[in-house]
Amino acid sequence: MKNIEQLEQKLDNFNPAHRREALHALAELVQAGKLALPPPGVAHNLHAHTFFSYNAYGYSPSRFAWQARRAGLAAAGIVDFDVLDGLEEFWAARGLLGLKGCVGLETRVFVPEFAARVINSPGEPGIAYTMGLGFARRSIPAAAEQFLAGLRQTAEQRNRDLLGRVNACLQPVVVEYAHDLLPLTPAGNATERHICLAYARKAARQYPAPEALEKFWVTSWARKPGAWIFPKAPGSRI
Repeated sequence: MKNIEQLEQKLDNFNPAHRREALHALAELVQAGKLALPPPGVAHNLHAHTFFSYNAYGYSPSRFAWQARRAGLAAAGIVDFDVLDGLEEFWAARGLLGLKGCVGLETRVFVPEFAARVINSPGEPGIAYTMGLGFARRSIPAAAEQFLAGLRQTAEQRNRDLLGRVNACLQPVVVEYAHDLLPLTPAGNATERHICLAYARKAARQYPAPEALEKFWVTSWARKPGAWIFPKAPGSRI
């Protein structure tokens, strides 16, 4: 059991070679009858993010495919924010494990005509979460590749602008994009969730005593509450 847990943890390593090695080792245990997997049931999860955008458990595409198969899901799918970076890995993993699956992409758009109305993002008028589904291969037309690159660039600029505003509020706790944020993701696709995690970790290091940490967050929030609001950037995305 300990060996299985170690292999499962290795599935989340940022090194893709380590992930492949661990997954194949787990599959060999199954094939040898040393590890039993349940037959596919009726439950499914077609909306899971991996660490290529953000996953609270740090799951890679391989880890999610493995967990889905161990749970006896009928099918599973990943939908990372703004990228298809996990597509090939997930397809390979689910094929190895005999798991039905799909790959999608999730992003956000700003609809000017509904700027004063909440669409499907609570508390964010004019913002709509939208999905692309059914991607079967990473190789896509040049125009689509350019569109994907634009999503990534827009997200990075939004994050950098956000860091500038929040850093001004949270001094002396300051997050640096390259040093504190990018190491949290394997392919440079940081999200607002990574930003929250980076600030939480930086603050905990700066204020190791629980009372001091609590005081820091309470006083920081009261200092400039307006600076925490996400402004709507011009164009189709925020």
